[in-house]
Order: sequence, then C-alpha cells, then structure tokens
Amino acid sequence: MIVEILGWLSTGLTILSFIPKGEGRIRLINGIACISWIVYAILIKQNPLIVVNSIVLGLHIRYYMQQRVKPKPEVQKVDKGEKPDPEFMYKWIRKHSGKP
Repeated sequence: MIVEILGWLSTGLTILSFIPKGEGRIRLINGIACISWIVYAILIKQNPLIVVNSIVLGLHIRYYMQQRVKPKPEVQKVDKGEKPDPEFMYKWIRKHSGKP
C-alpha cells in the first residue's frame, strides 16, 4: 500500500513539475520527483526506472551547478554625472547580440 502511494506521489510530482514557468523551478520540482521515482523503483526492484531517473536527476544537478558558477557579466563603472563610454557599449551589444 505504501509503495503504491509513493508511485502516485511520484506521478503527481512529475506532472506538477511542468506547471511552473521558470526553468529553475521546473528542474527543482522534477528533480524531487526523480528522487521519489528512484526510491519507488528501488522498492519495486525496477532497474530501468532507477537508471532513467538517475540520469535525469544528474542532468538537473549539472544544470544547477552550471547556473551557480555562471561568470558575472561585463559592466562598466560610471561615476555620477559621467557618461558611459560608447565604444564599450557598442562592443558589449555586438558581443551579446550573437552577430560577429
């Protein structure tokens, strides 16, 4: 009975993970669902379910770690009353627009 409830809880979490709008929230909820599925799969001894959810959980963790060590964007310090350097702005826009 408890195993079946865990299976339904895992199903609900998986469905719930597609409702939020932010990618980070989707990954967080889906990661929790993966953990729930892994526990469920261990209890019912289903290795394919363990493998697929472990891989998906690993991808979520990798994404999370990449987001945490993201390099800080380039900024130009400008004192009050001073105008920003147009050359810096031009280079920054070109670099981040995807055009060579």
